[in-house]
Amino acid sequence: MPVIKDVALRAGVSIGTVSKYFNHPDQLKPSTRERVRQAVEALGYRPNPIARSMRTGKTRLVAVMVPEVANPFYAEGFNALSGCLVSAGYLPLLITTNDNPNVSDPDEMAPIVAQTDAIVLYLLDASLNDALLPVLQNEKPTLLVTQRENPMAQCSIVIEEEDGMAAVGRHLLSIGRRRIAFVGGPADDSMTDSKYSGFMASLSLQGVRPLPPIRCEGFSPKMGYLAAERLMADVADERRPDAICCANDALAMGVLKYLLQSGLSVPEDVAVSGYDDLMLSRITVPALTTVRLPLDEVAHVALRFLQADAQHPFRTERLLASLTVRGSTVAGWVGEAWA
Repeated sequence: MPVIKDVALRAGVSIGTVSKYFNHPDQLKPSTRERVRQAVEALGYRPNPIARSMRTGKTRLVAVMVPEVANPFYAEGFNALSGCLVSAGYLPLLITTNDNPNVSDPDEMAPIVAQTDAIVLYLLDASLNDALLPVLQNEKPTLLVTQRENPMAQCSIVIEEEDGMAAVGRHLLSIGRRRIAFVGGPADDSMTDSKYSGFMASLSLQGVRPLPPIRCEGFSPKMGYLAAERLMADVADERRPDAICCANDALAMGVLKYLLQSGLSVPEDVAVSGYDDLMLSRITVPALTTVRLPLDEVAHVALRFLQADAQHPFRTERLLASLTVRGSTVAGWVGEAWA
C-alpha cells in the first residue's frame, strides 16, 4: 500500500507539499497541484484518516443537528448537506434534537464538541438555538442555518422565509381567492410565526382579511387532515375557505387528502399551498404549489463557510426561497417532466 512518501517521490515534491495538497490545496500552484494529483491517482494513494487526525488534531467530523428525520424535509436537507460535506472529505454526524430533552445541557454536549471539528445547527427552533449557541460556538466553529436571524450567531445562513410565504399570499390573491385560511404549527413555533407574518403582510397590502388561523400540535399530514376537517365541517358553503395556505408540505398533504375524500375539487373548490417543496409534493394529486427552499445552495454555502479562513468568523449569507406553482392552485397545470 503506497504511503505519502511514495507520492512525494513520484511527484517530485516534498512530503509537506503532498500534505498541503490534501489539507490546503489552494496554497499550491496549479502546476504543483496537478503533479501531486497525477501521482495520487497513479499510485492509488488514500490518506489514513486516523493518522491525519493524530497529526493535525482534526477529525473531519461535522455534527449536523436537526429536529428530526421522520419529517422528510429535514431528511432531504441533511442529505443535501451530507453529500456536499462527504465530497469535500468531511464526515457528517447526524444528531436529532426532538428525542433528546437534554440536548442544551453543556455536559450532554461535551462529548460531541470534543469529537467534531465543527457543528451545524440546521433549522432548529429559535429557543433551542438560543440555548445551544453560547454553549457551542465558543468551543468549535458553529454554523447556524435558520429562517430567522439570530444576533448571537457568529456564522449563519438565513433563508428569507417571510418573503416566500408572502409570495404564496400574492399568488392566491392573483387567482381570485379571498377567503384564505392559514394552517400552521404549534402556537409557540417561531418559524410558523415568521411564515404567518409574511402571509399576513401580503394580504394586508390588498386589504384582504384572512380567516382565523389554525395552529396544529405538529406538522404531520394527520395534523393537516384534522385542520381541514375543522375548517370545512359544519360551515355554510359561503363561509368555507376557497384557499388554504399551509406552513409546510406535510400539513398541505393532509389537507389535500381531507378535501378530496370529502368530494371537493382542488383547486376548483379550494386551492391548497404548502412550504418546503418536498420531493413528494411533485407527485401528490394534484401536485402541490409550494415554496422551494434552496437546500443544495445551503449545502454549498455551508461547506464554503466551514472551509473559510478562521480569521473571519463573523459572517452571514442570506438566501431566498422561491414560489413553485403547481396544480393544487392552478387547474390544468402540466407537471415537470421526469427523465
